[in-house]
This record gives sequence, C-alpha cells and structure tokens, in this order.
Amino acid sequence: MALAPLVLAIVIGTIVGISRGGHVDALSGVRFASLPLVVIAVICSVVIEHLDLPAPGWIALGSLVMALIFAFRNIRLAGMAVVSVGIIATSYRSC
Repeated sequence: MALAPLVLAIVIGTIVGISRGGHVDALSGVRFASLPLVVIAVICSVVIEHLDLPAPGWIALGSLVMALIFAFRNIRLAGMAVVSVGIIATSYRSC
C-alpha cells in the first residue's frame, strides 16, 4: 500500500517529537501554505492505487508536482526540506 510509508513516517515523527519534549498541541499553531494541494495529491495517489485508470502516469506526475509545490511553499517549516528531497526521490524512483 502506498500510504503505509506515509503513516509510518507520521508515527515515527510523532514519537521522536514527543520524546524530544515537543507537544502535539503545538501543531495547531502551524499555518501551512497551499494545504489543498497536498490533500488533492494524496487523494490522487489513493485513486491511482485503487482504480484501473487508462493513463495513471499523468495523474501520478500531477500528484507529485502538487506535493512538491506544497513542500516548497512551506520550506520555512522545520523538516520541509527533507520532505522535498523525499518527494524528488520518489519521483526519480518512479521514472
């Protein structure tokens, strides 16, 4: 399943953040730019995985581009540069 690595990253990130003295409540103060882009990108990824589409490559490319735009627009946030590298690595792997 394509979402398994994402869920694993969220769980590990949460555990590391809490173990280093962070609080989940602090996430409510974070303002993401272009949040709908990443939501649409995730929905596209789920659709590609579960439906037999005639040309899923274009949808996958669009999904990766939307996720990358989201990451670049939020580069000021801690860890978003790592997310950007991960998105680029994913797009390179799928070529």
